[in-house]
Amino acid sequence: MSGIVITATDWYFILHSTEGIYCMSRTEYRISLTEDAIKDPTDLRKNVKRILGVIVGLLKDRVSASEESANKKRRVEEIIKKIIA
Repeated sequence: MSGIVITATDWYFILHSTEGIYCMSRTEYRISLTEDAIKDPTDLRKNVKRILGVIVGLLKDRVSASEESANKKRRVEEIIKKIIA
């Protein structure tokens, strides 16, 4: 099971499995809503695109996982190994 935890500006992607709860990314996902970000939205767009990319990946994984539960278990184990390493 995957989840998303959001503060006012920070985004955390969580993976829950029988082995434990893990943060799926070591990269910080942040959307800064300052006046500078609104005046020059280049970084804002880039960060929104990164976050949406992760969300789309989670949704795609969910669709394929419901079709192939054995493959999901294997993918979850691979993700956990990457997180722990």
